[in-house]
Amino acid sequence: MSENKLIGESPIKHRWAYLLAALLISIALLVFQRDINDVLVERGCLKGDGEDCNSLGLQYFNGQRVAQNDQEAFEYFILACEAGYTESCDYVGWMYVNGRIETFEKARIVSLFESLCEAGKEKGCYHKKSFTKVIAEKSGSHNKNQTAEFYEKSCSQGNAKSCNSLGHNYKYGNFLPQDDEKAVLLFKQACNGNYAKGCSNVGFMYEKGRGVARNFSAAVKFYNQGCESGNAWGCSRLGFLYETGNGVVQDYSVAIGLYNQGCEGGNAWGCSRLGFLYKNGRGVEQDYKVAENFFRKGCDGNNAWGCSQLGYMYERGHGVDQDYLTAVNLLSQGCEGENAWGCSRLGLLYERGRGVEQDYRVAVKFFRKGCDGSNAWSCSQLGYMYERGHGVDQDYLTAVNLLSQGCEGENAWGCSRLGFFYEKGRGVNQDYSTAMRLYNYGCDGGNAWGCSLLGSMYEKGNVIDQNYSTAANFFKKACFGGNAWSCAKLGIMYEKGRGVEVNYKRARELYNRACDDDDTLGCLYLAKSYVLGQG
Repeated sequence: MSENKLIGESPIKHRWAYLLAALLISIALLVFQRDINDVLVERGCLKGDGEDCNSLGLQYFNGQRVAQNDQEAFEYFILACEAGYTESCDYVGWMYVNGRIETFEKARIVSLFESLCEAGKEKGCYHKKSFTKVIAEKSGSHNKNQTAEFYEKSCSQGNAKSCNSLGHNYKYGNFLPQDDEKAVLLFKQACNGNYAKGCSNVGFMYEKGRGVARNFSAAVKFYNQGCESGNAWGCSRLGFLYETGNGVVQDYSVAIGLYNQGCEGGNAWGCSRLGFLYKNGRGVEQDYKVAENFFRKGCDGNNAWGCSQLGYMYERGHGVDQDYLTAVNLLSQGCEGENAWGCSRLGLLYERGRGVEQDYRVAVKFFRKGCDGSNAWSCSQLGYMYERGHGVDQDYLTAVNLLSQGCEGENAWGCSRLGFFYEKGRGVNQDYSTAMRLYNYGCDGGNAWGCSLLGSMYEKGNVIDQNYSTAANFFKKACFGGNAWSCAKLGIMYEKGRGVEVNYKRARELYNRACDDDDTLGCLYLAKSYVLGQG
């Protein structure tokens, strides 16, 4: 009996032994795998991978698998930020503000953000401005601190770079009261001391009219001086003046050469501007693929506008396979980098549910951010959301105010929609003359819908003298501007001989055009023309 009992228990004991051994092996493999992953992450960080450096920083920050160590975390976040991983830049600033690192690290942080900003990385400018603002608010004063005093002393001793840094402090109000005039004087001092960036900064102040009277010719002179002395940003800014014809005769070929200098010298904005010229065929043959490459180079260099433009390429399928999800990711990068247009395009994707689940409230958030960033189209879009009650309570008065902002910012569609409010008396007193004036603004600015509304008013003759000829002209402009309903309306005018000679063939062509764009009126009249044998 004893022997049978032992025989019966043996398999059970062995099973537990096997399970225990398997568990120990699994734990050992897991630990080994973690060790391997940690080694790979460390190697990635050493090779300049910002995400890997950020991961190591988080380990020390949170005490995950290592002893918690704020200074180690800070060092890794610095490396990640330098590599362009913007989330780490947030941690760098947060650790200082919340007393997690020594106060002497402040100058190092400011220098890091300033160098990123000077390299044309918009997120670096954003972090520098935000960090210095928080520090100033925390100290309760914008008076000179030790950093500013150091720059002042160094500048007075002939250090041109310090004069430039001090000028930056006055330009942005960092540690010192904001003073553009003092900034200009200091930038000039830096330029006279052969500091190339100082010359470019003087050019920027003349271009924008900050601290000096706006003078494009002077801007050209100083940008040229900065560029010739090796400042890539100065080359890109000079290229922009040649692109726009400010202070010089417009010359796209010269602009392209200067943008190339800037881009090759590490200025990401210059790369993005090159992409824009290739995208639109200005000074070069239009080439979406080349444009996409330059936008990608700009985006990789943390130029937010370049990320937004690249996102738009994916949204439209220009030079790349159409991919809404990739578009959303890139536009998010652009918006996070404070590019208002990127926020606006991202809002549109959320409004229409492309690449993301349709969400009017999120769309409103991004349109508002774009509008706050002075993007006129975004203000118009936000006004439309209030008009429709999409993601917000319907509010015609707010819609009118936002559409006014859009129109004042020269957004043609915003002018047309605002005109519609005045025609219908929504949120404002009905005013046909104001409506027509706004429709004209919209139509002249390239908004086909505004042209179609003008055509309709002249066709009906309810509030102005009926004029079929004028109506036909506006319908024609709207039709060839992409408004399908206007094609159908113009077709009817050719069929009826209103403002134009009767032409059934032309009428059918226009009905076809409208129907191809899924316009119901065009399809109905097209069917009718076949039934009656017209055209």
